[in-house]
Amino acid sequence: LQELSSALHRAAQLLQAAVARDSLFAAGWAALAGLYATMEVNHVMKPGVSGPRALECAAKALALDPTLGEAWAARGLL
Repeated sequence: LQELSSALHRAAQLLQAAVARDSLFAAGWAALAGLYATMEVNHVMKPGVSGPRALECAAKALALDPTLGEAWAARGLL
């Protein structure tokens, strides 16, 4: 479980860097939303931390592209 947690945190860092470089990268926001949603349902972070982050990232993704299924799926996990 520790290896999975480390990998998820590293993925979050990389996706955060991607959307920091291009805030209009809707697919990046959607991927980050999905990652945070996965972290929430698998209890990788403290309760109530990754869920709100997932919803925020999903909202950003959907504001840029309301057809992104990945962002809708992230919201659905929560």
